[in-house]
Amino acid sequence: MAWWFGWSVDEVYTLPLDEFEDWQKEATRQMKAGYRRGGI
Repeated sequence: MAWWFGWSVDEVYTLPLDEFEDWQKEATRQMKAGYRRGGI
């Protein structure tokens, strides 16, 4: 997720579990929809 959204690894580590799960679902949704990293 850090790579996908352009975050640092430390930012991912500090996310509460519920927020981590939400962002993980969003990344999965974007990948399945054919998005590429950085919105390009």
